[in-house]
Amino acid sequence: MQSVSPRMWRILIAALTLTIIVGIVSIAALWTGWANPLRDELVILSETGSASPPFTLETNRYLAFTLICGDSPALHFALRGDGYYSVTEQPEPDWKEFIHIKHTDNTLYLRVNINGEAVFRINEEIAWIGMLNRGICFFTPFQD
Repeated sequence: MQSVSPRMWRILIAALTLTIIVGIVSIAALWTGWANPLRDELVILSETGSASPPFTLETNRYLAFTLICGDSPALHFALRGDGYYSVTEQPEPDWKEFIHIKHTDNTLYLRVNINGEAVFRINEEIAWIGMLNRGICFFTPFQD
């Protein structure tokens, strides 16, 4: 049986130390929110309103809303507590399953950047990405 040389032990200890340091730095970075999605001007969806991109629309009160940006067709966003959501230009929902939807207490986010890219998140998870025409965006919530 061969013995491990002192040089190999030093390399092993240095690699282990480096791994622990990288792990601690990663935990600290995630804890402070470095991996959180970008949020521009935050607009809480509480009533009909408008915003100019870039903005982030947030609601946990309404499970459905309509958004019109510039001369884009109206987009209808809807959520069901049984695990389905819909994003469509038609008034009738086109339900898609999404495992991150809870029975209660869902938070919806819609971030629209200056270029018109829209990212719809449900409970921090991306559900839909699309492009909107530039211009002022108008939104209307719907009661359950």
